[in-house]
Amino acid sequence: MKSILVSGGIVITMDPLNRVIEDGAVYMEDGLIAAVDSKERLKRTFKPDLEIDAPHHIILPGLVDSHVHTTHALIRGLCQSSSLEDCLTKTVWPAQAVMDGDDAVASAELSMLEMLTTGTTTFVEAGLHRKFRPDRIASSVERIGLRAVLSKTVMDSPGSLTNAGPLNPAMVEEPEQCFRDAKDLSSRFSSPDSRIRIWLAPRALGVVSRALFRRISQFAKENGIGITMHLRESAMEVEYMRTHYGTTPVSFARDVGLLGPSTLLAHMVDPDEQDVSLLRETGTAIAHCPTSNAQLSSGYCPAPLLIKAGITVGLGCDGASHNFTYDMFSEMRFAALVHKASSLDPTVMPAHAVLGMATIGGARAIGEDKKIGSIEVGKAADIITVDLNQPHMVPLLDPVSSIVYSASGTDVDNVIVAGNILVEGGRVVCCDPGQIIREGKKSFERVMEKSGLRLG
Repeated sequence: MKSILVSGGIVITMDPLNRVIEDGAVYMEDGLIAAVDSKERLKRTFKPDLEIDAPHHIILPGLVDSHVHTTHALIRGLCQSSSLEDCLTKTVWPAQAVMDGDDAVASAELSMLEMLTTGTTTFVEAGLHRKFRPDRIASSVERIGLRAVLSKTVMDSPGSLTNAGPLNPAMVEEPEQCFRDAKDLSSRFSSPDSRIRIWLAPRALGVVSRALFRRISQFAKENGIGITMHLRESAMEVEYMRTHYGTTPVSFARDVGLLGPSTLLAHMVDPDEQDVSLLRETGTAIAHCPTSNAQLSSGYCPAPLLIKAGITVGLGCDGASHNFTYDMFSEMRFAALVHKASSLDPTVMPAHAVLGMATIGGARAIGEDKKIGSIEVGKAADIITVDLNQPHMVPLLDPVSSIVYSASGTDVDNVIVAGNILVEGGRVVCCDPGQIIREGKKSFERVMEKSGLRLG
């Protein structure tokens, strides 16, 4: 593995001291960050195999997307002006019901290509049905070179929270098979040196029984793996839990053993005081998906309040069916603005806090903050650079604010994961992007034809 020196840029470390190093450099060796300092000092000290000269760049830790549906890339934008219930029942579920492994892999690779080129180096897949061939998707992650938490769905009921009746039979899974699949995937793709982690993803409240939730919690503890699921995603869910269980979603999750430091809950809209207390006391992390929640009008996640309460919060793009994009720069900007608008307080959610959710916060949410999320000696060499030679990046008064408010994912110029160069000078070098796009287009046409879905 080559030693690499990225030098001459502004290094935003996101370390505990929040250091920003002007004319800085990062030296990487054997896949790890070996030194972070001034360009002058590191060029004098090291003789790298490769030097990436990066003046007029910002050097950042790779971004962490805490909540992604990779199978939504093929149905990008089909949920325009839809509620969550309509999006799921009229678009997402019919499309997923007809997807085969080839379609799911094409969609996953399309989403990975977008994440890769816009600076996301680690993502959390929110839940994969076995028909989507998670083993092949894991192989795609390995080949492309990203890091990923791939979560295997678990369920035991064909019901749902919506008024649409039971799920399509093609989307129903048998719980014992779900556990076998998770064990198999973990043994094949997860190891201390792997870039892939296998988690469990309870499908949703309404399709998982109380007993199975308890078993999921126990299985995760016994096997040392994490859990991620959607919780408090909408008012519809809250009403369902009140009617059928006489409790709230977060209290129910506590009662069945789901809450804890190895659990990542997505959305968490409109939590009450008791919810916040339970999340804080149990060390449960949240994946904040502001664009998704706004697009679907599902509710508001008070991320500033959660962070102030000491709860770990990451940032997630969710699914392209309604978000349209897997660009975390777009997500950061909206996250910064929506909380100011909702609170009528311009000081809420400053730029550094937003960048924190997209880097070290996301790493902490998946228990990987000792390895990724900041530029520190000993951590994995997951580095991106952002080109400042853009009209929207001039003048550069505050690098962190410019990243959050001005930058775009298309400004990402170099991407390095585990010391491997995946994007160099804006060119993807780890895979064939043309082939991925061609396969994505073909699969989109197949899914639309098989599902009978129509645009508009």
